[in-house]
Amino acid sequence: MVLLGALAGCPGGDGAPDVGIAKAPVEAPTLPGVALSPAELAARWAAAEARPAPLRTAHLRPDGGPRFVNRMIFEESPYLRQHAHLPVDWRPWGEEAWAEARASRRLVLVSLGYATCHWCHVMEAESWDDLEVATLINRAFVAVKVDRQERPGVDRWALHLLAGLGAPAGWPAHLVLSPEGEPLWGGAYLPARDGDRGPGSVGLLTVLGRLSSEGALPEKRARGAALVDAVEEGLRPPAPLDAVDGRALRAEALARVLAEEDPVAGGRRGARRFPAGLAPALLLAEARRGEPAAAAALRRSVAAWTRGGLMDPLAGGFHRYTVDAWQTPHFEKMLLENVVLGDILLGALAADHGEEAEAGLRGVLELLQGPLLLPSGCFGAGLDADSGPGGAGEGAAYTWTAAELTAAAAPGPAPDWALGATLGERRVLNGALALDPALGPLRARLLAARGRRPQPALDPAELVLPNALAVKLLVEAGLALGEPAAVAAGARCGARLLSGAGPGPHSRVDETDVGRADLGDSAALVIAALSLGAATGDGAAIDAALARWRAADARFGLPGGGWRADDQPWGPGARLAEVAEPRDGDAPSAHSLMVAATAALADWTGDPALRARAGAGARAAGEALLRRPERHPWLLSTLADVEDGPLTVVIAEAEGDAAAAAALLGAAHRHARPGQRTARVRPGGPALGPASLQGKGPVDGRSAAYLCVGDRCLAPVVEAAALPAALRAADGVRRGPR
Repeated sequence: MVLLGALAGCPGGDGAPDVGIAKAPVEAPTLPGVALSPAELAARWAAAEARPAPLRTAHLRPDGGPRFVNRMIFEESPYLRQHAHLPVDWRPWGEEAWAEARASRRLVLVSLGYATCHWCHVMEAESWDDLEVATLINRAFVAVKVDRQERPGVDRWALHLLAGLGAPAGWPAHLVLSPEGEPLWGGAYLPARDGDRGPGSVGLLTVLGRLSSEGALPEKRARGAALVDAVEEGLRPPAPLDAVDGRALRAEALARVLAEEDPVAGGRRGARRFPAGLAPALLLAEARRGEPAAAAALRRSVAAWTRGGLMDPLAGGFHRYTVDAWQTPHFEKMLLENVVLGDILLGALAADHGEEAEAGLRGVLELLQGPLLLPSGCFGAGLDADSGPGGAGEGAAYTWTAAELTAAAAPGPAPDWALGATLGERRVLNGALALDPALGPLRARLLAARGRRPQPALDPAELVLPNALAVKLLVEAGLALGEPAAVAAGARCGARLLSGAGPGPHSRVDETDVGRADLGDSAALVIAALSLGAATGDGAAIDAALARWRAADARFGLPGGGWRADDQPWGPGARLAEVAEPRDGDAPSAHSLMVAATAALADWTGDPALRARAGAGARAAGEALLRRPERHPWLLSTLADVEDGPLTVVIAEAEGDAAAAAALLGAAHRHARPGQRTARVRPGGPALGPASLQGKGPVDGRSAAYLCVGDRCLAPVVEAAALPAALRAADGVRRGPR
């Protein structure tokens, strides 16, 4: 078994077959270490028979059905349902679990993960399905399982506590807390027993056994209570800044990012290399504003992503990270990371980063319209790294022996030059295979051969935020690349998201139990609505975006100009960490997304109050922005757009001239400037944008592009080939001498 990656920062994947229950038990079975069956739940077991959970356990009855069923059988989350037939008495996150802990005076074991998390599934097979482990947990703990994608607020709360405990970050993540919620211990992956992962490794049985006897000692609880107070105090809204020197902060942030860059291989130095995240977003923002050092570093990163083992050259998209300098991937693919990376590549394409950026971007669109596409028209949360049960097939779907490669490539030669890292007898295909259009037939043969293998499982959860950002990417990248199918795919998912029947936050589309949008969901939906409305000329979509923004601002807005992340408790005891952290991560923070949505609406409506609100939202990051500006790249980028002022492009389509309008629209997106807003006005359609754009129509019967800097509009452009130079000129007028 090949196990790649560090134990923190979860690799993903399981791929165990989803085998249904042969016949549901008549009554709730007794779990090991649980004295009585939960009689209050017995009536619900029969209802669960109608939608069986995956059978992922070694404990089966003689008829092949599961020996154990726990409360996860009632949940909607794919990750939680993966644990439904394990012998641990798992409970969902909620007050019921905490009430049980207080009543029984048992400690609470909280375990967080997600459906494609590789090391989560290793623990599932090694520990949670182990009868000795389950017996100890069921007797001494109230066990709570959390899907971090379904409950991101709980995940943020837990990660802050883990950091305060000095525990490693990543998933699976575990906390042991008192019945009142005081953290006593935190950790990531652990084997079941001492020595299972080599001499000296400490196992879960030892840790939990020690905690069950010592965990409630007064000194431990006092330290835990102090940590909770410190974490929640640190999450309170900071004092907003009176003013921000955005240019100076961006320069400081760039200097720090460049100091950590690998100048040879690209990306941030370190054992593992993650493509998405803070550094490339900042490099892109500064490269597009003419900073040569940022442009060079971004070019190195794009080459590293697309030419090594990170990119899948056959089915498209990017693996989550590599365990070395871009050669050996951990094979998990996540929707959010791919969408964020795709957006960066679209920006790199606009910054003239050429064939590598385009190949990577096209690969992301392939992934969205292929393996991640759900029957609903939206997109699943990710693909496992594994194609075998319990982590046994990590990377097996993606790697090749020499004989397999030769047979699949026939009648042509095997692409020796495109082989990358060696994993035992298997090899990784480098992304460079996708850069040569002449190799398309070879790629097709290899993909067909790969498709005959067991495939990684898809996490079918439709999560609001990444799906909304996927809509924006598909629409804008599809226009930039002349791919109408991608635009149509974005429109289908967008219609579903914005119809009112779209997904609730961190849930499947058709579920209502978690059907509340938090701040990040709300801001992403505004951004998706704006992209769709601008691309299609649908003024109603832009009006809907404004209405959604107003509702979110009323619900989550704070007096200092920022926003709370959610209006629901994150931790036990109804304790609420109010502030939406402005710090970005692998993706824009909810705060950054809300600032970006506000700025975009300000440009479209011409409303100075919205522009002022966007600036106030950026300044609400407070001292954190001044201390570590490199942790706020998306926020700094939007702040720069606000400081520069609006650059609005409207394509006025002439009757019978749709092809020329599409060419202008595509050129406007392919060569977009930072902060540019681009819209299409169809014949007879509503006028879009502020007053300065009203009344702009075709020129002599031809479709025309109008470029407006604030209230000043330049001469219209009717040839798509002339639009890139016109955009650069307009951007120069907007930004002035620097």
